[in-house]
Amino acid sequence: MICILSDFGVESIYVAEMIGVIKTINPKAEILILKNNITRHNIFEGAFILNEISKYFPNGTIFLCVVDPTVGSNRLPLIVVTKKNIYIGPDNGLFFIVAKNEGIKEIYKIEISKIFGNEISMTFHGRDIFAKVAAILSLGFKPDFLGLPITSISELWLDKAQVGDEYIKGRIIYIDDFGNLITNISKEDFLKAKLGMISQLKVKINNVEYELPFVKTYSEVNVGSPLILINSFNLVEIAVNQGNAQKFFGVNVGDLVELFQA
Repeated sequence: MICILSDFGVESIYVAEMIGVIKTINPKAEILILKNNITRHNIFEGAFILNEISKYFPNGTIFLCVVDPTVGSNRLPLIVVTKKNIYIGPDNGLFFIVAKNEGIKEIYKIEISKIFGNEISMTFHGRDIFAKVAAILSLGFKPDFLGLPITSISELWLDKAQVGDEYIKGRIIYIDDFGNLITNISKEDFLKAKLGMISQLKVKINNVEYELPFVKTYSEVNVGSPLILINSFNLVEIAVNQGNAQKFFGVNVGDLVELFQA
């Protein structure tokens, strides 16, 4: 199975071209589109989503991932083999979180000379390099057929929340399609700060203070009302029941979030 993740856009011609390349090489390839509306050029968002999604796919899945704002530069084209899956794409930190969590087995720099076909575009390695590599590997070829082994990949670290006694300071790291605000504050951080048994929390977002209920589900508050909960990522999320928290609070990825006992 080949799974595609990119920042190209939901109805992008570029995704269609990559699929066409894969099917030309392996007409029987099973292709699944994961998400193509990663915020443009946002490598961290791509890395975060990839790490979360990959947990639910069978071992041996091939992930073709293109969030590549420095395409055409000297950044390396990679095949990363973990103890669970195979990742193909640019060496810009996109694979660091998932590879660290799954455990790296092998890393290969793709040898461009082994990529057959038309001339390689300087601006579209997703089609001319990565899609071809994914298709070839889906036929059963080993990564060393296409690449040379290397020992490291570019790092991309998730900032940790600052945890104190009944106090946590973190950031918004992702805003989903519902406008929910996902923070870097984990369930463990929440419990460590002794906030897990509190029903109301003071929340400061960009120095504006609110008092919000800490609940288990969205429906515990009235429609249109804000809330805090632990989401399916086991991270603290600020949301609005059947509404858009990003618009409600007027915030963006990277903004500060502080939690206190009310």
